[in-house]
Amino acid sequence: MRLHLVTHWRIELSVMRNLRTIATALCIAWALPSCTESREVPGSQPVLSPGHFAVSQEELAARVDGVPITLGDVRSIMSEHPEPLTSQQALEVAIRTELLAALAKKRGYESSDEAKSARRAAMARVLLERRIGEGLGPSDVPVEVVKNTYERQKERFVHGVQRRVAHILVRGKKDLDGARRLAEQIYAAAQGAGSLEAFEGVYEDFAAQNNKKGIKLETLLPFDKNSKNLVFEFVGATFAVPKVGMVSKPALTEFGYHVIFVIEELPAQNVSFEEARPKLEEALLPELKRRRARQLEHSLKKEGDVFIFEDVLPLLEATP
Repeated sequence: MRLHLVTHWRIELSVMRNLRTIATALCIAWALPSCTESREVPGSQPVLSPGHFAVSQEELAARVDGVPITLGDVRSIMSEHPEPLTSQQALEVAIRTELLAALAKKRGYESSDEAKSARRAAMARVLLERRIGEGLGPSDVPVEVVKNTYERQKERFVHGVQRRVAHILVRGKKDLDGARRLAEQIYAAAQGAGSLEAFEGVYEDFAAQNNKKGIKLETLLPFDKNSKNLVFEFVGATFAVPKVGMVSKPALTEFGYHVIFVIEELPAQNVSFEEARPKLEEALLPELKRRRARQLEHSLKKEGDVFIFEDVLPLLEATP
């Protein structure tokens, strides 16, 4: 039973009234493949709960009212959750979900439209995972796609010494002299900052004094002296700063005056395509899976008996 991720649920009437949440819980026990597959381990005695499937004792993590929760369920939650979970936290998610699903079924929500819709969506998701996800790996990403990505992002892999900076921008379109005076005050206040946190504190002080009008704080990705993504004056002022932890004098660009704080300096590197290829393939794999999924959906739509009632769609737009 692969359980969907349901976090911070409590069994209260206020939650149970939310049919969308309940539908999600219901579809867990029905739609996913492990609900119909035995996980018997050779040499072990399978456990068969009344009305449920056989699970080997070694695979059991918990049992809720006779329904087994397996180690596979827990692993699935840990791998799919957007935030890191311990095995104990993932198990609690599985238990809460099963309790909600059981109560929802008892109250008759099993046959609700939302539960049925959630079940179909879960089945479609499993199909894509089985048909596409499990059959593709990083090496399946076409080499020309990987090469094109490497060339587009070459500054990431081949560059000189880089600096990562934060800067306070004082815009001066209406009053350039006033912007310069404010930038000089910021520069004087930031002289002893020494850390990004202290530099941000300087910004907060001046932003509060000026109601955050015409003043902006921004942290940038690392860049080197040859960067084409930033204006020349800004790059020059950055690399004129003697060392990390210091600030630049106010530097004028087409955007206004900048006071630049150097956060860190990174060494030059020259990573070849072959060296970068494994990480690029890994990064590009999700897009390949999405593209294959769209191709499958397009093929099914083309081959299937699909008729869209176009005249009805405007009525949905008009519904409040």
